[in-house]
Amino acid sequence: MPERPEFEFLRTKHFRIKTIRLRQQISQGIIFPLDLLPVNQEWTEGQDVSDALGIVKYEPPVPAQLAGKIKGLFPQFLVKSDQTRIQSVPSVLVRHKGLRCFVTEKRDGSSFTSFLRGEQDPNTNGMTMLRRFGVCSRNLELKEEEGNAYWQVARKYQVEEKLRSIGRNLAIQGEILGPGIQGNKLQLPSVQLEVFDFFNIDTFSYVGYEEYCQLIKELDLPSVPILDDNFVLDHTVDSLVEYATRKTVTSNKIWAEGVVIKPLTSMRDEDLGRFSFKVINPEFLLEHKE
Repeated sequence: MPERPEFEFLRTKHFRIKTIRLRQQISQGIIFPLDLLPVNQEWTEGQDVSDALGIVKYEPPVPAQLAGKIKGLFPQFLVKSDQTRIQSVPSVLVRHKGLRCFVTEKRDGSSFTSFLRGEQDPNTNGMTMLRRFGVCSRNLELKEEEGNAYWQVARKYQVEEKLRSIGRNLAIQGEILGPGIQGNKLQLPSVQLEVFDFFNIDTFSYVGYEEYCQLIKELDLPSVPILDDNFVLDHTVDSLVEYATRKTVTSNKIWAEGVVIKPLTSMRDEDLGRFSFKVINPEFLLEHKE
């Protein structure tokens, strides 16, 4: 929240609103009076007023080994891997009731994208095609350099060689986990990659579940944990939150961050864009107050 007199009571919380347990109930927000809104325009129910109030999503500082030297912005021929929280789009559950989906565990790491794409070679006036390999963080394409965790992971798992072996314009998206990354909440001994998506660059679309499994096997890459591949979407927001309140498959002593739900066949939704959403485990949020 911005540093304004109306929000001064949040100063000891660094002006951040977090998940807390209040009177034995989980609280994930605050209700403010409407007179906080600027009076020089009209407002409608359901309208997002974040910009008008100066409210932004808190992003923790990026560790040095994840920052890296910037090569460019995140490529426009790819899609960033952000997921919408189901509480923001409850109408999805009504529109798609009965849809068959698959569920993966949401892992708390750093978003990783790598790609192989055919491009014209500028050194030959575009007469030669190159298949360019790149590595990206959530928002940027990164130069290869010593000590950068993204490129270390790409080399560790031989991502470039594996993508070249199938000869497609394809991107891999996953989570980097381990020491030095988001506090290593899973207590892993070393940095590792878990893939959660493949993106077909030629069709500008994500592959479905069957092709995802085929590519995981063909490229010999580790997948995020798949919890259910025959999940029928017939839930309320509350029942999904209850479903997501679970321990991680890595350890029965560690809370999972939550789950991600996608249809077996890739599709789009009027609110989500690509049909894919996350359900966060409130116990995870309570345990890891940042």
